[in-house]
Amino acid sequence: MNACTLGDSTTRILSGLIAAGTLAQMSDFFEKSDICAGAWPALLDAARLHGVEGLLYHAARVHGALPALPAPVRERLHAAYRRNAVAGSHAWHEIVELLQAFASASVEVLLMKGAALALDLYGDAGLRPFGDADLLIRPDQLEPACRVLQACGYAVDPHYTLMGDPDDLRRSSLWQRLMPELMFVRRAGAHFDVDLHWSLLRPSYLRRRLPDEWFCQHRCELRVGAQPVWTLAPEANLIFLCAHYAKHASPRLIWSYDLALLLARHGQTLDWSSVVEAARGGFDLPLRAALRDVQRTWSVALPPETVAKLSRVSPSPAERLHYRLGTSRSPLLSALWGVASLPGLVTRARALGLYLFPSATYMRARYSLAPDQPLSFHYVRRLLRWLGRAAGFVAPENHAHVL
Repeated sequence: MNACTLGDSTTRILSGLIAAGTLAQMSDFFEKSDICAGAWPALLDAARLHGVEGLLYHAARVHGALPALPAPVRERLHAAYRRNAVAGSHAWHEIVELLQAFASASVEVLLMKGAALALDLYGDAGLRPFGDADLLIRPDQLEPACRVLQACGYAVDPHYTLMGDPDDLRRSSLWQRLMPELMFVRRAGAHFDVDLHWSLLRPSYLRRRLPDEWFCQHRCELRVGAQPVWTLAPEANLIFLCAHYAKHASPRLIWSYDLALLLARHGQTLDWSSVVEAARGGFDLPLRAALRDVQRTWSVALPPETVAKLSRVSPSPAERLHYRLGTSRSPLLSALWGVASLPGLVTRARALGLYLFPSATYMRARYSLAPDQPLSFHYVRRLLRWLGRAAGFVAPENHAHVL
């Protein structure tokens, strides 16, 4: 293999280096992969994109391979590890303050995703990068939760204000069914984001098959120093992380490593019967897809009886259709399918209208428009782009928001 043009082998090389059990295995992998000096920049760029720079540094350090790396590579990996550690330290300080503020307001929150995984599975802030806090609340606590965040110096990200004033969208049952989260950004000081979730799953079809109450009931307690924090129990986390992994056309390597660590840490004590039963609600396809990738990438073994039980779960044609459309590589198609999965024609029509003609606040933030710039042209351009994408003539924009 010519490693100076890594191509599709990048993730295989990264996972092989990270998963090496000994220095001899790592050295052997270096030799077999024939990583030449010209390939390192592309490999390190891929490591950063996949969130595994800290893991790569850790693997090389543990196995004594750092001296064998080119000096620029060694320095860049160490800098990434330190950057993760510093960002993680700042994030935990902020998260603890937020947890205390929520507790004082009697708002119960669950910590999820990157921060919770770093706390439960990694034990080293330099290994698992995360730059925000994902918090799950009950839908009936959305208003008080928003007040807590605003009192702590946060404001709703304008890209989420499709309906205009944040107070309007928080009170909108349509918005709450359509978009199960709000992103808050700090108004001043160091940058930090909070994703406030009142539901875990999109589209709403999945929420009807496995209600959010199931996730709230399957929880466990961790501690950040003396501060207690609730998070998803391993069974619920496995289901959620697999659904999150499978819905992305190009999942990051760190997400599959999260799942591999979860299985390594909790696999022997997981209530697999509960997992298999939840899979019968329409989650067997994302569960199988994610676990298949994790097994192939990290050589993680599942209990044979669990594999047998999952193989006996037969998804219906409707479930297969939902899965294929919900995990489409087209962000537009996925968004439209989210609208189509809402209950009731009136609700779907209102949601589609909201997507096509969002608020002026959203339009000005989304397209970086001055307050005095007219919006008519941009509404027309937006509509034409939607139609072009639907017809396959216009490539999706490189933007985090499809809408």
